[in-house]
Amino acid sequence: MANFVLILCDDLDENLTMRFPGLLKTLGPGANGEVGAGAAFSNAFVTTPLCGPSRASILTGQYVHNHGIKSNLYPDGGAYLYREKRFGKLDLAAALCGAGYRTIYVGKYLNEYEGDYTPAGFERWYGYCGNYGGTLHEFRENGVRTSYSRAFHHDTYLMRDIAVAEVTAPSTRPFFLVLSFNAPHKPSYCAPEDEGKFGDVVAPRTPSREEEDVSDKPAWVRGRHPHNTAETAESDEAYRKKMRAMPSVTRAVNALERALDNVGKLEDTYFIFTSDNGYRYGEHGIDEGKRTAYEEDLATPMFVRGPGIMPGSVFDEVALNIDIAPTILELANAAPLLTPDGRSLAPILRGEQPSSWRDSFLIEYYQDDNQPWILTYQGVRTQDSVYVEYEGGESEFYDLTTDPYELENRPADAPQALKDRLAVLRSCSGAGCREGD
Repeated sequence: MANFVLILCDDLDENLTMRFPGLLKTLGPGANGEVGAGAAFSNAFVTTPLCGPSRASILTGQYVHNHGIKSNLYPDGGAYLYREKRFGKLDLAAALCGAGYRTIYVGKYLNEYEGDYTPAGFERWYGYCGNYGGTLHEFRENGVRTSYSRAFHHDTYLMRDIAVAEVTAPSTRPFFLVLSFNAPHKPSYCAPEDEGKFGDVVAPRTPSREEEDVSDKPAWVRGRHPHNTAETAESDEAYRKKMRAMPSVTRAVNALERALDNVGKLEDTYFIFTSDNGYRYGEHGIDEGKRTAYEEDLATPMFVRGPGIMPGSVFDEVALNIDIAPTILELANAAPLLTPDGRSLAPILRGEQPSSWRDSFLIEYYQDDNQPWILTYQGVRTQDSVYVEYEGGESEFYDLTTDPYELENRPADAPQALKDRLAVLRSCSGAGCREGD
């Protein structure tokens, strides 16, 4: 039986990921003319661009409107609503545990997790507690709350060391490890050796970031003031800090790879590397962050390495966060305990050509008190277009073949077929979410 390592970063956008050839070499298709050890999905997206809902979708394989974790915060979302819904007994980890896997979690869980319980699906649990700040790193380590001084311990390295110890521990059972880094989430702590690096780097100057005229955008976008010089400098510094947080992630991944190789488990282990959402650095005049239906917030890295996967491959099929659970379960020959809305990527990873693949997917977001100016929306994304409807009646449509930076909103040009597909996806479940794929 194969082993599985699911590596999650927090708020890691696709563009920033591509600046780290070490990750591309170890887990992805490679960089700078060098063939890497894994493969990449060049069209990977989240269905809800927000931490907690996306993480719930990763663990359940379901769209947010089905699992109901709509926010980072209770009562509309967060770790405690996930627990109330008993997903710990039904999700990906629970299914693998029932199939004989040794299930391990290291790092950030769903938002608001405070360390007062261990989720049911995990046998070995090292959950990061509370917010990512303050003077201490606090974990619940197999029922015991432990603290580490931030002044003397970098959290990425703490997680690395725990993960290495767990996957190299003597056991005849296969393992499923979730290694969930805080990096590069704000305040983007970095290892001491990376302080001050990348001082001349600025956030990408894309047309969407330089967009000044947002008169075609919905009212909530128009209400966010355009970037001035100070705000541009601030988002550039945020980008640099995120870059400084990532080298320690690369080192941690490489250490995990070496450790598995040393104990003879590397060749039987699948790695999946991704993020809970993308990230925005002032595009369309909106403050840096996530949550929107724009490409910067939706697009994520997704690298996969493991048995039977051709190193250096790049797949252009659309891959989603809701596909991760069904993919791992198929590769593990384990039955799901929840009906997934996503579909397994395993045939693509094996080099097969599916007779059909999805031509669209749902984007959904639910307004909350944290950033109330971003309205509830549902949308549909295809390979070459995106159509979004907002609560209140406004909408957006972009033809991505001619307008990849989403500069000209033309809702009147949205095809009826796209609107009809959105009407189906809004309330779809299971196989109904995959009709027309």
